[in-house]
Amino acid sequence: SGSLKIQIYTTLKQKLKPQLHFGRALVDSIKTAKDENRDHCIDLCLKSLYNKEALMSEGIIRIPGSKPEIYNLKDQFDDGLSVNLENEDPFVVAGLLKLYFYSLPDSVFPQRSFLEAQAIEFEADDASVIHEFRVIVQNVPEPNLGILKKLVKYFRTLTSYSDINKMDTRAISISIGPSIVVAPDIREDAIKFVSATKVAPTLMQFMMNYANDLGLVEEGENEQKKEEGEVKGNVEGESSSHSQTVTGEGS
Repeated sequence: SGSLKIQIYTTLKQKLKPQLHFGRALVDSIKTAKDENRDHCIDLCLKSLYNKEALMSEGIIRIPGSKPEIYNLKDQFDDGLSVNLENEDPFVVAGLLKLYFYSLPDSVFPQRSFLEAQAIEFEADDASVIHEFRVIVQNVPEPNLGILKKLVKYFRTLTSYSDINKMDTRAISISIGPSIVVAPDIREDAIKFVSATKVAPTLMQFMMNYANDLGLVEEGENEQKKEEGEVKGNVEGESSSHSQTVTGEGS
């Protein structure tokens, strides 16, 4: 049938088409973006997700966006097109970010680092655990370490709106942690994957909760806390005002 031939052709075309970003090593993808003098996919996604609407979207990161729209954006990045995410559905952008991480040949938190971290007793909440994990984290190579810092910064900002978006550190860690810290080689082994999915959220949550101690805070980030608090206050004030307006209209 004609439709089957088209589907097969499209699948083969996608497999044979060189991927500029998705499915390539993180360092190569970042170099490609730099050579093209464009912002990288991760940076564009995070910039969009810092938008007020995204920060206040209930279930952002957890609730999946439209798969066709996500893959359309993926193809635009891989075709070397200039991509604008400013007016995109935040759930689609979050899905694109998760897809990018999932497609990496090695996770942002590399497999080697993950396997070392699995030996840590994270239930023991003391200085020795933090120190042990810090050593592993600080041995993560660039650009991976830089990306982890950007992600932790965004996730911590997101949790400051958890009363609105319902995404606390645990919810974020469960929703996206495996995509960031579990490598494909582990995902392909059913037994290892089951074990990894139990550890992954704990690692991600630990990174957020102890970001300062682990050296996962970007330079100058602490100085931004006051400014972020003011922005949050303005956002919540607008939300409250909007709610009152709606209530007034209904009465």
